[in-house]
Amino acid sequence: MNPIFSLLTALLLAPLFALHAAEPVTIDLAKRTWQGIPGLERTAKGRVFVSWFTGGTHEPQPENTVVLSQSDDGGKTFSAPQAMGLPLNDGTRCYDPCLWIDPKGRLWYLFNRSVKDSTRHGVYARICDAPDATPPVWGAEFRVGFDSPFSFRMNKPIVLSSGEWVLPVVHALEPLAGWAGFDPKQVFGAAISTDEGKTWKLHGAVKTEKAGLENMIVELKDGRLWMLIRTEKVLWESHSSDKGRTWTKGRPTTIATPHSRFFIRRLASGHLLLVNHYKFTGRSHLTAQLSTDDGATWNDGLLLDERSGVSYPDGVQDKDGLIWITYDRDRGGAGDILLAKFKEEDVIAGKNVSGAVSLKQVVNKLNKPASAPKPAVKVTQELLNSIHVTPKLIFDPMPAYGQKYLPFAMAASMESTKKGRLWTCWAGGQDGPNAYLLASYSDDQGKSWRDPVFVIDPQAHGLKMGTRLGSFWCDPKGRLWLFFHQSVGMFDGSCSNWYVRCDDPDAEKPVWTRPVYIGFGASLNKPIVRKNGEWILPVSLWERWHIDKPFADCYHELDAVRGSNVFVSDDEGGHWRYRGGIIYQDSCFNEHTVAELNDGRLWMLSRGMKETFQSFSADGGKTWLPQSTAFPHVNSKAVIRRLQSGHLLVIRHGQDMTKATPKRQELTAFLTTDEGKTWSGKLLLDERDNVSYPDIAQAPNGDIYVHYDRERTGAAEILFARFREEDVQAGSLVSKNVALKNLVKRKLGMNHGSGGN
Repeated sequence: MNPIFSLLTALLLAPLFALHAAEPVTIDLAKRTWQGIPGLERTAKGRVFVSWFTGGTHEPQPENTVVLSQSDDGGKTFSAPQAMGLPLNDGTRCYDPCLWIDPKGRLWYLFNRSVKDSTRHGVYARICDAPDATPPVWGAEFRVGFDSPFSFRMNKPIVLSSGEWVLPVVHALEPLAGWAGFDPKQVFGAAISTDEGKTWKLHGAVKTEKAGLENMIVELKDGRLWMLIRTEKVLWESHSSDKGRTWTKGRPTTIATPHSRFFIRRLASGHLLLVNHYKFTGRSHLTAQLSTDDGATWNDGLLLDERSGVSYPDGVQDKDGLIWITYDRDRGGAGDILLAKFKEEDVIAGKNVSGAVSLKQVVNKLNKPASAPKPAVKVTQELLNSIHVTPKLIFDPMPAYGQKYLPFAMAASMESTKKGRLWTCWAGGQDGPNAYLLASYSDDQGKSWRDPVFVIDPQAHGLKMGTRLGSFWCDPKGRLWLFFHQSVGMFDGSCSNWYVRCDDPDAEKPVWTRPVYIGFGASLNKPIVRKNGEWILPVSLWERWHIDKPFADCYHELDAVRGSNVFVSDDEGGHWRYRGGIIYQDSCFNEHTVAELNDGRLWMLSRGMKETFQSFSADGGKTWLPQSTAFPHVNSKAVIRRLQSGHLLVIRHGQDMTKATPKRQELTAFLTTDEGKTWSGKLLLDERDNVSYPDIAQAPNGDIYVHYDRERTGAAEILFARFREEDVQAGSLVSKNVALKNLVKRKLGMNHGSGGN
């Protein structure tokens, strides 16, 4: 396992002579084993240039080299790649090249240089004054200087209506250590040149909620500049009303992304072109979309490539209106550098109406020797248990976490003990690699809550890991279990799944066992007890497209179990073992729950991109039927649980089982008395936006608790609804002592007795 977890070198800018004191290292481009991150330009006379980088076995590596290829026949064929910037023998690598033709017709080849084990990092360029010449002659490499301790660029400059040049730049206000491409200290700005690229001045320090990477800038029709920034789930935005000198506070857009680079450009018509992943599963479905209202709305556009592993578009529009887009696919496999051509009318129509559409053309690909197929890896319990670091619980978290945990809250779980004590847990810090799990309890049915009574925070013990997922469950003996996970980064490809147990959760001073390792994955939802006495625990192991880059080629031995799995215990939790699972297509984080039907089958609900999936198992979870749709649903968690009455309760978004809500709103309880065939009652729990991640608990007296969050980074609320089955049947609160929108925690702190929200 690679011990280096960051992705890009974070380096101070250095004078050119300092970076170039070392000697260049020649790379044999005929033996390339990976390549990607392309750029494209087309000259006035029709010559097409495509750049990308390669070298070493992946990125980032000291052998990374930037290259260039060209075509003189309209993109039908391309020359063999030539190196444009070589790595140095002091560990300096070259990466992320970009092509741009300036208003004078000069072709710029921009790229970054970094040294892994120092603080040097810089943006470099070479210029060709006559890119249509035979052969084109390139000037010497020079540093494009910015007054920042750390900076790199990933996308084309633009020329403003004022004549100024603006280059999107990622930078930091302090040196960063290692290849930290997703470091949360990174900010986003613009380098501005008023002298045609001779000098540049860096402006802006836009922050995002989660670490981002590439940014792009366009000038809007009202004169403002619009910056879009890649982050984890949606693109973020910022605006400038003074040509890039100052920028508004960053905020999320509604443009979804699988955390990959996008491309935006103003076309000759005045409309905006966006090339991005649309209706995707991971890095798939690269699509060209059009906006006629300066980015307020986008059409469904023209699908360029539906395959997985496509990414990093870049392009231009030529004088005849033809749009040229390059992108990569399967960087370490086929290593395709690809080309798509189309016109604006094709994007409007969503199909080839111009007759000019050409898709999936190969510019360059890796010529790897054919290899024998790898034998299938047998998934053994020994293999599944191979990697874990024992966590620790912090039983005196206050006051150390007194202010730290307040700004963010993501719901995890709630459970009632046999005596009615309510336990809750939620994630603090962020929905990311630095998250930690907090726990609290209430002895008055949730009217008041203690400050967090323990925290699970691996980073507090010096581990580069996070814990953001957990589930409380009270077993038939009254013992309280907390299942939780640990992961290096957002997702290291494996995770480790754990539990702690409290045998007397109603005690004045509850005592918890030491953490016990279960296996791979994460348990986000409660176990169930089958009629035959077996305990079934849902365990998620996410798809490869979720894996952080440092681990992108790790844990292939687990690929056979990447999906919605179940573990089983036949000794009341003493030991757990993998039993089976299903890999859903178009899944998103699984987050599955399981119920046993009256006929003995297991019914699983699992989160999907546009629906909640379902599957059934007739052999206790060993094998599962092909997936089907349980109900349309927004991309968020829905849960199912059997109540004491024997009926099944489902919590989902939306008051109509046949429709999906456009966003996370209308958290609603549905009841079925015939094992899911029909739904005989419903109760709206919270109509507001940004409510999510429900969990179900039922107290011994029959009270039902639904735990959820609202506005994780805004109000940062953890809430619960308390109601009874008859309320769901009636569609309103008809029982005594029930209430909705009850507050556990908000941005100001825990609810110490204020009651409802």
